[in-house]
Amino acid sequence: MLASLPGATILELGEWGIRRTEWEQLELVGHWRRFLDAPGRYLRHIID
Repeated sequence: MLASLPGATILELGEWGIRRTEWEQLELVGHWRRFLDAPGRYLRHIID
C-alpha cells in the first residue's frame, strides 16, 4: 500500500474486482481510525 503520495489514484481490490476509490472510503482507513481513537475498545470488539 502506498499511503502517503498526495494526489495518487487509489485503487481498491475486492470481490467486485478493481475499482477507483477515495482514501476516506477504504475499509482499512476506518479500522485504523477506530483503533487510534480507542485501542482498547477496538481490540475488545475484534476479539469478541
